[in-house]
Amino acid sequence: MVLLLPGEAHLEAPSSPHFLESTSSRRAQSATWEMEYGYLWGTCVDEWDNATTQCLLGDTHQCSSHLSEGPADADVEITLGGLPPSGGTAETEVHLQWWGTTRSEFDYHALDGPLGAGIFVNMHDAYPLYNSSEFNGGNVRVNENGEATIRVASMASYLVYQWIAFPHIHLRVCTGEHFVHYTPETVYFHWDGPILWAHCDAGDFTILSSRRYTPPPPRRFIGSFSFEMAGLSIFQVENATHASLSAVLGIPLAALTLEVVEDEGRRLQEEPTGWKISYVVEVSSEDAVAETLAAACKEHAPISEENLLPLLQRELVTAGANASMVASTIKIRSVGALVEVTTTSSSTRTTTRTSTSTLTLRSLGDY
Repeated sequence: MVLLLPGEAHLEAPSSPHFLESTSSRRAQSATWEMEYGYLWGTCVDEWDNATTQCLLGDTHQCSSHLSEGPADADVEITLGGLPPSGGTAETEVHLQWWGTTRSEFDYHALDGPLGAGIFVNMHDAYPLYNSSEFNGGNVRVNENGEATIRVASMASYLVYQWIAFPHIHLRVCTGEHFVHYTPETVYFHWDGPILWAHCDAGDFTILSSRRYTPPPPRRFIGSFSFEMAGLSIFQVENATHASLSAVLGIPLAALTLEVVEDEGRRLQEEPTGWKISYVVEVSSEDAVAETLAAACKEHAPISEENLLPLLQRELVTAGANASMVASTIKIRSVGALVEVTTTSSSTRTTTRTSTSTLTLRSLGDY
């Protein structure tokens, strides 16, 4: 449930932000919270050190996983300095990762202050999963000068007891391939603009600049392929093709939409069923993957049976298909070329405002 922080309400702005008391153990607990619930990728393979709050990422994720400058609908751009600089080798590369609550359902701009932001009653409902289309975060490489530019959409807030948190985003530094440093670095969007709340051992973290950001029109690519196999459900096909196309094209799942059409005329479960997959890829014009896809279009064969089939087989088994049937009955019928198309449509957002009682706004240090 989302409540509106109305423009008509009188908000008491404290002279300085009020933060909850923080301890090392609380920071360590907070550091695992977003991974446990899927708000950020990774799983720690060792116990968090309560003094330094750091760990090695497990599973298949690395510091360079899920590279992105921010969501496609970002309207805030912030450049941070004083970060550990990248050194140019795999062991000394540094990435900055960030995540925040979902975009506010009500129109406001975070750089103008929190007035008008949507408010979630439940904090856990406020944060989208990292692999969802609503994820309000990203992952960028820190340059050799210790600087990184990140983008976010004006985010919602949430209630904590009788208080409302200032809209904010969390920061996480990751060095080498798997080493995560976590201290409670947070950017809060206050009445006078963003401020950085950093732990005392965070070094020289600072906000160098912030500005309104207007994303360029996205670039759109379309393609299709078809295959046949017996014993599949449409849900297995959707999940498997989504994952396999994402892998072969090198794009996040959120950038890909599918249309799955099943051949009519199948009568028996044992008979191979034909499946036609049409897909659309929409990525930011500033994203490096856009140029990669555009170059693939010129080659006329960005996807081939040779690179698609092994991924599709693996993902079908992951989706619950019978492994022996996948190995023996699947057959790629056709693979269409990837084509870039021009988009002219734009989305419009609608705002509704209502009055509620007077609310007091305060900041939180550990959420």
